[in-house]
Amino acid sequence: MTPDLRDDAAKPVAVIVRSATPEDAERIAALHTQGWLNYRGLLPDRFLDDPERPGRALARWRSQLAATTDGTGTREPVMQVAVAEAAGRVVGFASWGPCFDPGLRDHDEMVDLWVDADERGRGIGSALLRHGLASCRRPVAFWVLRGNDRAAALYRRFGAVDGRLDRRQPLATGAGGEDLVGDMVDHLWVIR
Repeated sequence: MTPDLRDDAAKPVAVIVRSATPEDAERIAALHTQGWLNYRGLLPDRFLDDPERPGRALARWRSQLAATTDGTGTREPVMQVAVAEAAGRVVGFASWGPCFDPGLRDHDEMVDLWVDADERGRGIGSALLRHGLASCRRPVAFWVLRGNDRAAALYRRFGAVDGRLDRRQPLATGAGGEDLVGDMVDHLWVIR
């Protein structure tokens, strides 16, 4: 089973892509939480059904959108975050910035690209990806969950090539670092 891979081309929608603000944190967290559910069948139900996921997502995005890097209070987040609006409603978001993976530190990384499930196939992901790529000045890495063929196809349309590398990482760890639900395997795609 793979995430929603419907081939029916929905009618494109007018999209405005803009920098995210702290006021967007709640909607971004909701989209992020909703997006993970599309991986049912690829990731363990125990991970996907975690009742604390929405709260953790909200805390992450509140923190991310308020982050500073220089200690002076100047808002210069390490990661950039953009949202896509259609008809005045946030329907997707993306985040990107420097890649911190060993061996890829000379790359930028598209960390998140999520679109409301009801809005997929309408050009929103492409608009967000175009926006993020325009601000990257180095090759861009994309870690894509194995089995997420829809995302891999989108990145290939933008020129991504197979990075020929997989990484395995725990989905959730306990306070002592123990694995709680298993691993996920991501595959690397790169735009040079």
